[in-house]
Amino acid sequence: MNRQYYILTYGCQMNKNDSERIAGLLNSLGMKAVDKPEMADLLIINTCSVRQSAEDRVFGMIKNWQELRKNRPNLLIAITGCMPGRDKNGSVRKKIAGVDLFFAIEELPLLPNWLGELGFEGGGGYTELSPARFCQHKAFVTIQTGCDNFCTYCVVPYSRGREKNRRVAEILNETRKAVSEGAKEVVLLGQVVNHYIAPDPENFSKKNIFKAKDDFSALLWEINQLDGVSG
Repeated sequence: MNRQYYILTYGCQMNKNDSERIAGLLNSLGMKAVDKPEMADLLIINTCSVRQSAEDRVFGMIKNWQELRKNRPNLLIAITGCMPGRDKNGSVRKKIAGVDLFFAIEELPLLPNWLGELGFEGGGGYTELSPARFCQHKAFVTIQTGCDNFCTYCVVPYSRGREKNRRVAEILNETRKAVSEGAKEVVLLGQVVNHYIAPDPENFSKKNIFKAKDDFSALLWEINQLDGVSG
C-alpha cells in the first residue's frame, strides 16, 4: 500500500511554491497526497517565521498532531520552511518535542534518504525539483531565493540565506512545462525579483532587447516570447 502524506503550509507565495516542490518530490517517490492529517503516514508543516504568531501556530499544531500518534505510533512528523532555516543554533528545535524531521527547505533533496532511514520506501538542487502544482491555471516559478538586504524587521536572510539567482534555462524550462500543463498565469517568485541577475546570461536570446541592460527585464521578455504566454 502506498504511503500517504499531508502538507500544511503557512506563509507567503514562496512557501506555497516550496510546498508544491515538496509534493512533487513525494509524488515521485510513489506517495499520495491526502486532505486530512488523520489519513496520512507523513505530516509536514511548511513554516513561516515572519511573525511570532506564525511560529506559535506551529507549536500548537504539532501538539495536535502528536495526539494522532496515540493510535498511529509509526506516524512521521516533519517541519521545514523558514523556522528551521533560521534556527542556526538549534534553539527552536529544542523547543519542539516529537518531531522526526526538522530541516531547511534547501535541504529538501535529502528528504528521500531521510525517509528511507526512517523506514519509508520510496540529484539536483532544490529548485531543480519539479513542483506538483496545487492550482493548474496558475504557476508559481521561483527565480531567486534568499536576500542580501538584512532589514532590521525581516528574518528572510537568516531563514533562507543570501540571495541566489536561478539559471535562465531552468526558469524557462519550468515555465514551458507549466504552460503545457494548462497554466494561464505565471507568477515569478523571489524576495527582491528586480535584483535578479542571470547566472547564465548566454541563455538569453540574441535578439533580446534587454540583454546586458537589465536581467530581470530580459527574463520577462524571454518568458513573454514562450508559446502560450501573453504579457
